[in-house]
Amino acid sequence: MSLDRRAWFPFRFAWFFSVLFMAAPLLALTIDDLRRIPDLTPQLFARQFANFQYERHSKVQAPEVFLAKQAGDCDDYATLAAEVFRERGFTTRLVTIRMADDVHAVCYIAEAHCYLDYSNRGYMNRAVSTDGSLPDIARKVARSFGSNWTSVAESTYEKGVEKMVRLETPKNSKAALRQFARASVKTVPINF
Repeated sequence: MSLDRRAWFPFRFAWFFSVLFMAAPLLALTIDDLRRIPDLTPQLFARQFANFQYERHSKVQAPEVFLAKQAGDCDDYATLAAEVFRERGFTTRLVTIRMADDVHAVCYIAEAHCYLDYSNRGYMNRAVSTDGSLPDIARKVARSFGSNWTSVAESTYEKGVEKMVRLETPKNSKAALRQFARASVKTVPINF
């Protein structure tokens, strides 16, 4: 009894794909790989992270750790994006959005009029267009969480410490300002 070639064909390359998927952790993306991508756009940057896993950390991971583990959270992704695009001459801003039950960080890229959101890394449209104002970014991020925003802040990371540059609240809510002030008293160290 002979095996029909058409029935056998899908299994012909199964060994190749099994080896490829087993080797994937050995082929982890590096920061140098990101730096070498010609004509890097926000969409192309985000595409590199499509298969990364969500893993919450209390501190921002070093870029090398985030990339090697292929796992992290929104602030790992946003700080790395800001660093890579800033090195290429783009104007970037780290934006932190507070909602009733969550806090989320994104990287705004002024020249592209969009922000990169780790939550969107697996979608077809990975960069979210915006007018660049903090309230517009906050509204769009909060909507993606099915929530309302209570405050939004622009921050920088210098020498492993987060520094708030600007804070806005919806209609300057005093309660939101107090909530943000209590939460941002501590500096946030980065694991380098």
